[in-house]
Amino acid sequence: MGPGGELASYAFGRTSGSDPHVAHLSIGIGAGNPAGGTFHAILVPHEESYAYSLTDMPFERVPQGGPDPTAEQARAHEDLPFVRWVTDHVMQHDRRAEDPSLIDVLDLPPGRSAARTDIGKPWTGRL
Repeated sequence: MGPGGELASYAFGRTSGSDPHVAHLSIGIGAGNPAGGTFHAILVPHEESYAYSLTDMPFERVPQGGPDPTAEQARAHEDLPFVRWVTDHVMQHDRRAEDPSLIDVLDLPPGRSAARTDIGKPWTGRL
């Protein structure tokens, strides 16, 4: 919940056929609030963590979302600190985001599998 009492929801994933090292995040805040919106970002591995940047390209619709601001509008939005907090919270707590190298296997087709012995070790299996 944000400082103004707004709720947030999000979608995290990867688009099939896109760069395998890029993930997408859509964060919706303030549904029904004209000042709310759905903010979109791309995420890339960076050193031992990740980096993200707001983008103009929508990824997903989310329950608490609203209009899609451009990246420029999002950077000037009064709720940008809350959007950043939600992004950091998602990346720390969503099991798909705790290990940035999981981005490499987010879009395995049905019937395929991947395994590894430890974080940072190579993926093996039916990739």
